[in-house]
Amino acid sequence: MGDDGIGVRVVEKLKKRRLPENVDVMDGATLSFQLLNFFDEYDKIIIVDAVSFGKKPGKVYRFKLEELLEFKTGNVASVHDFDVFSVVKMVKTFSEVPEIVIFGVEAEYIGEGIGLSEAVAKAVPKVIKKILREVTLSRGRIRTLRRRQFPPAK
Repeated sequence: MGDDGIGVRVVEKLKKRRLPENVDVMDGATLSFQLLNFFDEYDKIIIVDAVSFGKKPGKVYRFKLEELLEFKTGNVASVHDFDVFSVVKMVKTFSEVPEIVIFGVEAEYIGEGIGLSEAVAKAVPKVIKKILREVTLSRGRIRTLRRRQFPPAK
């Protein structure tokens, strides 16, 4: 669906990189509510998706989930059968929600077609660089991220 493939493209590129062993990379686009299973396993979840705020295509935004929950969710352009906000609300009813960071990339075209627009394709390395900053400390040291205990310790 055009620029909505930004998440998949970032995942493909990240899987080719050497990442800290405590970092998992997955394409969750088609997992729907199966994503609930992962909320208990991680301290931090990073989501990459296309957004439509009417700004310059390829612009990269970084949001904490709480910031987006305050915003009207209809502005997040996703064509998948899950809504991350619905998943989070569901998780909050029975569990603690991990830190969730969302990188949104302003889409130029969301519609039938394969491949990213030029502007969004140029944003892929920027998003990867931002994600790497999220999972490493300054000077390239690996940040200590731990898997959560399941079930969570009381």
